[in-house]
Amino acid sequence: MKKNRLLFVAIVTLVFITIFILILPNKKKADLIEDKKLPKVGLVLKTITSPFFIELEKGVRDAAEKMNYELLIQYGNIDTASSSQVIAVKKLINEEVEGIIVSPIDVYTLIPLIRKAQKKGIKIVCVDSRFDEILCEKYNVCDIAYITIDNEAAAYDVAKTVLKDIKSPTNVVIIEGIINSNTNKERKQGYLRACNELSNVKIIHSQSANWMLKEAKDLIDDIFHHYAKIDVIISANDMMALGISEYLEENNINNVKVIGFDAIDDIKPLLRDGPMSATVYQNQYQMGYQSLQELHNLILNREAKSRNVKYEIITKETIQD
Repeated sequence: MKKNRLLFVAIVTLVFITIFILILPNKKKADLIEDKKLPKVGLVLKTITSPFFIELEKGVRDAAEKMNYELLIQYGNIDTASSSQVIAVKKLINEEVEGIIVSPIDVYTLIPLIRKAQKKGIKIVCVDSRFDEILCEKYNVCDIAYITIDNEAAAYDVAKTVLKDIKSPTNVVIIEGIINSNTNKERKQGYLRACNELSNVKIIHSQSANWMLKEAKDLIDDIFHHYAKIDVIISANDMMALGISEYLEENNINNVKVIGFDAIDDIKPLLRDGPMSATVYQNQYQMGYQSLQELHNLILNREAKSRNVKYEIITKETIQD
């Protein structure tokens, strides 16, 4: 009986020792994986409220997860608050990130900070918008990769698509984004080029609504009180086009065509049955994903390579669910 008891104790002890030997290395390995710190990169967006940037952020997140980066995200408070982006970039510099992806609200404000980041070895990718080239030269800011679309060409194409079929005299209003944004400047150049090629088209007013829905809605109300005849309203993004479309529907104005930019989901019903005539689809997800890919290349000290993502003109005839 005593021998059996000792044998049982020996067996149990052996089992526990075996379990301890097998599990401990795995536990230590798991702890090491958990404790291992991933390299950090930052993302600075203009806003959290725009569907465009929500989709762009998804692309960056997915790429960061696949490439094993810890992603720190900072948002502007509203689309026009460039000061909030200054604070955001400062935070990321203090976090000692390996690189930063930024969509600048203002092409001028961030340049000194970008230079400071580069001096610390932080790599920079600019998505959706471009910095001012002259200011970059002044501050010796270089080796930035730009991931965007050809905004001038896309703006030209979407405006020309709608305007070329109108043969009668046509009064056009342009609702711009933020004046100091290169995205806005490029799109406006495209709109002007398209309008100037058509002898029957006249631009009667151009003004900024800062990319904002409500501001565009209020602005177009004021413009309609100053002009008796408006035929086409070109909006530099779809959020402003939504505000413009709301105003037209609320005031039973049915003879005005609206052109947008971004092809956000909320614009699709207005393309099918509302005042929207066309918009531009740019693959925001791919812009985000490719931005992180390019940042990864820069972190590995590869040459900075900018690229344009393809765009597509969406009309009432070509829109899909």
